[in-house]
Amino acid sequence: MIDQIYLLLYISAILLAISFSIETCAFEMRDIGISFDNPGLGYSLHVQLATLARTLNFIALPFLGLLLDSGVQVKLFLQLPIIFGFTFIISSVAYLRLHSRRNLAEYVFKILAKHISRLEINFDRKNKSSEKVMIIASDLNNIRKIRNIGAIAAFFTVGGTLTPFILGSILNDYRASMLQLSPLFTALGTILSVSYFDPRISFLMREDGNNELLIQNIIIGRSIGVGFLMLLAIVLYVWI
Repeated sequence: MIDQIYLLLYISAILLAISFSIETCAFEMRDIGISFDNPGLGYSLHVQLATLARTLNFIALPFLGLLLDSGVQVKLFLQLPIIFGFTFIISSVAYLRLHSRRNLAEYVFKILAKHISRLEINFDRKNKSSEKVMIIASDLNNIRKIRNIGAIAAFFTVGGTLTPFILGSILNDYRASMLQLSPLFTALGTILSVSYFDPRISFLMREDGNNELLIQNIIIGRSIGVGFLMLLAIVLYVWI
């Protein structure tokens, strides 16, 4: 029975982390759209891929609800953000280090466009500037802000998903009420994303296709936010 509980917890945490990793790395779709001279399609496919990835949440969350109803102790649920954090950070670093990352992103872009959206489009590549990329100080400052705001938004978004289960395990008689607090926790992350993070990314996407630094900082920023949540869970786990 205990082995089954751990198995459900680990599977749920890993599925949620993979979902958030795909959603994060999907920002690359916007840059791919620019390279094919179709930034609007790149934005749409980013949203599409992120939405498809969230189907993993629909699989994982009922498992966590089952564990919560089974009266699992809080110390077990504190492992949830720890496993999530390790999985997300490792997968994000692996994606950034992948030599064929661009080819993989383009392949996913074409699959989504041709086979999911059923679009008949021409994939003629826009010539990417071969000149040395000059990033002005204001752009660099904005990219750093993207990283910092992304970290804060990720902390509240992921925390808002996982924290109610931890609170529900502490106040088991009020676990349904605790789960209803999830929108309250995620609200700040959502507001930061839709009002600042997402529009600023669209504004900073370079038309010459040189967006590597921006993509890196998006992924690094979210990794920092998830990492801080993981460290907080580790401290609480040791303290309790």
